[in-house]
Amino acid sequence: MNRLTDKLMEKIGPFAEMVSTNKYLCSLRDGFMVAFPATMFASIAIIIQYLPATFGLEGVTPSKKSSLRVRSF
Repeated sequence: MNRLTDKLMEKIGPFAEMVSTNKYLCSLRDGFMVAFPATMFASIAIIIQYLPATFGLEGVTPSKKSSLRVRSF
């Protein structure tokens, strides 16, 4: 198994290092890392919000009209 990993590192290592040092790819990676927690939180919130509809409790879920209303102050 060590021979296999050594051979893979020998062949793929230089390419992987070149990609990891690219400043544009690093900025994309960092951007995705920053956005990931907010995306996960929003996904879980949406699942929890519409969970009662799964069990047939339609009156409990918020209506689309009220959730899309824009409030101006």
